[in-house]
Amino acid sequence: MNHSIVRNFLRGVYPLWVTVLFGWFLVPVLAEAVLLPVLQLDSVATLLSSQPAIHLCYLGLCLGYVAFVFTAVWRSSNAPSVLAIWRWVARISSILILCFFSFYVYYMLPYILYGSCYFQAYHGLLPTRATACNIEHLVKPTPESPWLGFWRTDCANDFGLAIVRAQDNHYASVFCGPGSCGELSPEHGNDVFGQDDSYPSSDTDSFFRFETDGTKKRYLRCKKFGE
Repeated sequence: MNHSIVRNFLRGVYPLWVTVLFGWFLVPVLAEAVLLPVLQLDSVATLLSSQPAIHLCYLGLCLGYVAFVFTAVWRSSNAPSVLAIWRWVARISSILILCFFSFYVYYMLPYILYGSCYFQAYHGLLPTRATACNIEHLVKPTPESPWLGFWRTDCANDFGLAIVRAQDNHYASVFCGPGSCGELSPEHGNDVFGQDDSYPSSDTDSFFRFETDGTKKRYLRCKKFGE
């Protein structure tokens, strides 16, 4: 793009309607229309959700662009030929866009910098179902539910089961690996430890589980995964 065009745009040389149309609408739409096919993505969110570093750069780029267009619109609205009503409509709209995007950056920074679990806890969004984010809070054993915890056939493994509380004195098991666990709603559990022949045990620090292939494996109580 010609540098003089960008410079004149920022100085507010062009008519207000041109600045608003290109700055707030045409350029963002065209940028996304070109970006997605090049990256072979369904949406920008697909890229951002999997690449926090790219997400951070994307937010910085967008925030800079919003500030750039905001300045251009403000200066362009100073032209004597612009009616007062359009001057303030353009300015107020630009202020709202800037505030909205600034809030979005503030809202998303915990996720980008610290990950989805911190983001959910920071904004009070931790789910009631068993996920990698709240699994540690659901597996603390109690006298009433002694089987809660992390279990592995060998505590040296980095994968195994997390046992969470379910309804009606039942338990639910969810598979966990390094840094993440599957999602299983506790109300779907149907295991009754100590009362179910599928889980014979003589203590609460180990149990035997019959796998789908008929083999019997011994599980041991271990520390959380990743330790």
